[in-house]
Amino acid sequence: MNLVEYVMKHAVRGACECGQCLDVPECPKQPDCGLTINLTLFTVGMQLNPDSAEFCHLVCIEHPHWLNSQEHSYLECGGDMGSQQLALMAMGMGDLLGVWKCMCPETMMPMLDADTKMLMARSGMITISSGGV
Repeated sequence: MNLVEYVMKHAVRGACECGQCLDVPECPKQPDCGLTINLTLFTVGMQLNPDSAEFCHLVCIEHPHWLNSQEHSYLECGGDMGSQQLALMAMGMGDLLGVWKCMCPETMMPMLDADTKMLMARSGMITISSGGV
């Protein structure tokens, strides 16, 4: 199993918040596990008990630079994976599994208005960093 397959099996994407997604079903599956992360553009949850070590192993094989303690945006990770949606789902999973920390307008600057947070998110200001985790 590769990282894309692992993310597709274990990550659950919530409803689109940006209004620009064309590939989301009308009634997307909602995370029901109670453990989710809001990445501004949408929420990510997990299902089927993903394993932190297995997830980290797949990242190490396919995208080891994600673990170099530098920030990596969903635009960069999306280029690596071939899909920004899958990258955001992987980023959210990594945060929930404790592999890295996601930083996004929703979590870092909750006092901003929704339009500003969305503009920042669309500009690539959703990142991961493995430093200090």
